[in-house]
Amino acid sequence: MANEDKKDFNAMLHDSKDMPKFQTITDQKSIEKYGGSRMYFAPPIYYDKVMKRIPYGKVITVGKIREYFAKLNGADFTEPITAGIFVSIAAWASYQRSEDETPYWRTLKANGELNAKYPGGIEAQKENTKNLPHRSRFYQALIDSKLLDPGEIDFSKMKDCYSIIIAPFDLFGEGLYQYTFQMNCNETGQPLNDGAIRIFLNTHGQNPEDISSELKELLYYMEHTTEDIFCSTPRLQEIKKHVNIVKSSEEIGVKYMQEWEEKILEKRKARAEGLAEGRAEGLAEGDYFRLIQQIKKKIEKSKNLIQIADELEETPENIESLYHCIKDHFTLENKDIYKLYKDCN
Repeated sequence: MANEDKKDFNAMLHDSKDMPKFQTITDQKSIEKYGGSRMYFAPPIYYDKVMKRIPYGKVITVGKIREYFAKLNGADFTEPITAGIFVSIAAWASYQRSEDETPYWRTLKANGELNAKYPGGIEAQKENTKNLPHRSRFYQALIDSKLLDPGEIDFSKMKDCYSIIIAPFDLFGEGLYQYTFQMNCNETGQPLNDGAIRIFLNTHGQNPEDISSELKELLYYMEHTTEDIFCSTPRLQEIKKHVNIVKSSEEIGVKYMQEWEEKILEKRKARAEGLAEGRAEGLAEGDYFRLIQQIKKKIEKSKNLIQIADELEETPENIESLYHCIKDHFTLENKDIYKLYKDCN
């Protein structure tokens, strides 16, 4: 889009343009391409409503939104040109508002690429997805914290840990299907060999010659996940079998996992906001005393920061300073620990 600063995108967002509506196409090539003649047009605000529902940590493509509208309205397909225009309008409308944000960066182009027409272009969206490397670090720490029994100090018993994130876009912009990260010395390049490996898989890679055909097939299946996709190897067939079992139960499993993750994230966000507000405005002493007591009990059970944060449904960053204050002054009464913590924060 051009001259964005001169346009009122929120007015455009609420201009229905005589939609929703249907149209019957007669061009045979288009009918073959889209699988039918009944075409649906959704107004801009419909796209905005769907884009608002994409939770933290999830992404969707414009193609998937079009498929959703078509299925919901009994059409063969949703008109593609207006779809691309309207998601951009929704993005710019959110950018111009001071509240009621739409997380537009979670809606990718039909082919899974970041949308250059969004506010700030591709670089701004990469900034919004940079939490993925940090998220992988947290997941790896969470896994590591459970590899040894409490009190165990023989770290040679820790097994190698592979943390794998599959994304329908290229986080690093190099066109690869697979990005593998391990610790190396900055000065010499010598590997640390600590057994921690993080892998980012991109379903839209452009170097099929560098990965196995089975991995390429898996990534295609992970993105599309339809029953008519042929899986050529026993391992992929087994994966498809289990996916079909879940989907046959009216997608209960997938829906449950999404709702569970959203609830966890909402609780963590609310708790983080509460702690931040408490530091700024003075959270009730009783709330702090209860939190201090919870953390104390878990420390007594030899739980570390990562484990405690996980059990309290917190991020380690939110409770780290309080955790260390408790550990350093464990024998003090809760009210005294609270006073020390408040003095330092």
